[in-house]
Amino acid sequence: MRLSRLPLKRRAVDPRRKVNVRQLPAVTVALAAAASIAAAGTMAIFGVVLSRIAASSYNFTGDFLSFYAAGYLVRTGEGVHLYDPGVVDAAQRLLYPGGFDETVGYPLPVFAAWLFAPLSYLPFTGAFFVYATMTAALLAGLLYLLAGQLADVPRGPRLLFLTCAALALPSLATIVFGQVDLIALAGLVGG
Repeated sequence: MRLSRLPLKRRAVDPRRKVNVRQLPAVTVALAAAASIAAAGTMAIFGVVLSRIAASSYNFTGDFLSFYAAGYLVRTGEGVHLYDPGVVDAAQRLLYPGGFDETVGYPLPVFAAWLFAPLSYLPFTGAFFVYATMTAALLAGLLYLLAGQLADVPRGPRLLFLTCAALALPSLATIVFGQVDLIALAGLVGG
């Protein structure tokens, strides 16, 4: 008999049902505890990295510096030099108060640099935190949309999944290093 013809009993799941921890298997509780410890460690690392960026520490620039400098170049009428390594290096060293070993080249099309032009009016640290806040808000919005798609999943596993997605290394790295991945994802989701 094929599996598709087997009668399956489906139990109606109420997504508003509260989960009683005492009724969960020990493995589930242990995994949740391990996930909580991992989340706390991840958030601690996240905090250290953000504090290093706020202090303009040496070599703590991430991808955001290339986007920020590109915004500065197009805003000041130097967009023609957006892909000139010497000009990009000079702009990044001018704009970043800390030091760094290597320039991060600008990898995006010219139109994307215009999105960063308004941020270039702010000092680097302020611009970074504005951008990080916007990116975190975008992540929250995407997770909200995902939660709507997972409405049939019981509350406990759904919240655990969403928390893991929010605290996953790629999610946090996108925020900490000032990457544009969540903007691209939002474009795919919305378009």
